[in-house]
This record gives sequence, C-alpha cells and structure tokens, in this order.
Amino acid sequence: ILLCSDDNKQSNNNNNGNMTSNAVEDEKELLSRLTSQFGDMDLSNLLNDGNNDGKDDDAESEESSLMEPSAEELRAWQQAQFSAGKAKKQQQKKLTRLQQHRQTDDEWEHVPALPDLQGKSSIFLTTPALQHQLVHEDPGILSAAWQCLYSSQQGDGLSYARLRHCIDGYDGPSVTMFSTGAATTIGLYLATSWQSTKQCAKTNDCFVFTIRDGILQVFPSTHLDHELVRCTHDDGIRIGGMHNQSRIHITETLEDCRALPFCGTFRDGDLLPMRDDSLYYFDVDAIEVWGVGGIEWIQHALDMQQRDRAAVQARRNNNLLHEKKQLLEDFRSGLFSSKYVRCDVE
Repeated sequence: ILLCSDDNKQSNNNNNGNMTSNAVEDEKELLSRLTSQFGDMDLSNLLNDGNNDGKDDDAESEESSLMEPSAEELRAWQQAQFSAGKAKKQQQKKLTRLQQHRQTDDEWEHVPALPDLQGKSSIFLTTPALQHQLVHEDPGILSAAWQCLYSSQQGDGLSYARLRHCIDGYDGPSVTMFSTGAATTIGLYLATSWQSTKQCAKTNDCFVFTIRDGILQVFPSTHLDHELVRCTHDDGIRIGGMHNQSRIHITETLEDCRALPFCGTFRDGDLLPMRDDSLYYFDVDAIEVWGVGGIEWIQHALDMQQRDRAAVQARRNNNLLHEKKQLLEDFRSGLFSSKYVRCDVE
C-alpha cells in the first residue's frame, strides 16, 4: 500500500512538472507570436500580470472599499477634464499651425522687407529703419501684413479694460508696445496668442524689445521654463520672470508699472534708462497692439476671438438664468418671506 501511494505521488509530481513545462513553453510561444505582430513593444508584463500572488485582488478590494464620488463631484471632475483636454488640443493646433507656417517659409530665402501697415501709421515705429530692424528678428511673420488692433492715440483711449478687450481671445501673433514716458518704448512680440487667465503662455517664439533714441534693442528668450505672460483682471499684465518678480509688470491702472533689468525668461539688460530715482518704475503714456502674420492669419485670429467672446457671453447668460431660477425658488420656498415682499407667480 505504501509503495502504491509513493508511486502515485511520484506520478502526480511528474504530471505537474510536465504541465508546468508545457505552460512555460506555451507562454514562450505566445510571447514570440505577439512580438512578431507588435514589433518592439515590451509585452512581457502582460503575461506576468497573473503571477502577482493576489496583490492585484487586494488592490482592487482596497479600491472598491473607497467611497464613490457623488453625481456633482463626478460632473465637476468631467468638466475639468474636458476643459483641460480642450485647452491642450487648442494649444496643439496653434503650435501645429505655427510649425506649418514656418516650414512653408523655410522653403524660401527671406529678404526682410518693411511690414505692410495697410495705410495705418505707428507712433512707435516711426522710421523705416526701426521697422526693418524689428522685421529682421522674424521675417517669416513680421514681414507680412499688419493690422492695428488697439491704439490709445487713435481713438481707442488709454484704458486697461479696453486693452484687455482687444487682446482677450485673439488667437494669433502680435506686437504690443508701451510708452514709458521716459523717451523709451517697451515692446513684446508673441508668435502665439495671449493668455488672459492665470495659466501662463510658454513659448520660445517671443522676445522683448526697447526703442530708445531711434535704436531698437532686442532681448530674446532664454528658452528656460519660466513664466512668459500672465494676464488677469486684478493684477495687470506680467511678462517674464516669476510671479512675485516679473521682468515687466503693467498694472491695471497703467501707473507705477515696473521693468527690471534681469530675469530668467529673457536676456538680461536695461529696459529703462538708468536713473537713481526711478527704481525701475514708470507710467504708461500710450499703447499700441498690432496683429501680424498676414491678412489670412489675422482674419483667422479675429474669427477665433469672436467665437471666444460668444462662448463667454453664452456662459454668462446661462449663469444669469440659473441665478434667476434659484432666486425664484427661494421666494417660493419662503426663504425671503416678509410682509414687504410678495411673490405672485402663476
């Protein structure tokens, strides 16, 4: 009886060994077929997922023990994911359009020409020499047609609110110039759109420049991952540097603005003339914003701006309607019941 039992055990062990060997061979054969089909993808982890000794089951049980989000939390999360994905997709489209534009331009040798201001004039770029120097920095875009989007000296008024209305949602390259009142102009060239939220626009297709005594000086990007442009309602426009120490800060009052001689975003150098009493502060006397890149690109940017404004207005109307409905429900529920207030709704 004992001999029979030992024989059975040995037979079972042999069978298990054969089964294990067959399983290993089958696994190798399956991995070989998958590798031949999917190229250089690492598929070994797919076959090893089943050998985690129950760790995945423990993780799943632990995750399932967590409380499920409410319907409101789920909708808020979905909306946040949708907004983030939409913003990322739009940014990718902008960069793709810019790359395509530059690839087309690379097929030709650029001879910098004066920009076509379409019959308008600039109070800053007053001479052909200044215009030629600026165009030379990015001739593929700056040598095409320009369109004046905002000018404080030509009917738009000197107003931060009007400036914001001009640049908000404009989806194209632009040149913006500020007069500091010290015989100096500070300008910014952006090859991508302005960002009017607390999300910073970061791109290498940009530079800061100054115009002083008829000479244009350019401060190119350092290609470092610093804040480029931040445009908000309550903190003005911040360009370069970090949030607490921007290279250029245009306040919402256009007074007590500041321009530092250094930052990590653009090449160091004095943006304002050296004065012991200035402490790098100045007041804005005049502003110009030009859309650049050619008629087709400018029109596309303006169309996108109108679509953005329509979307913002639709959200405002929807919020206003929701608030009115909520106020009406509060009156009906008696939350604002008073002998002085009566709500008769049919």
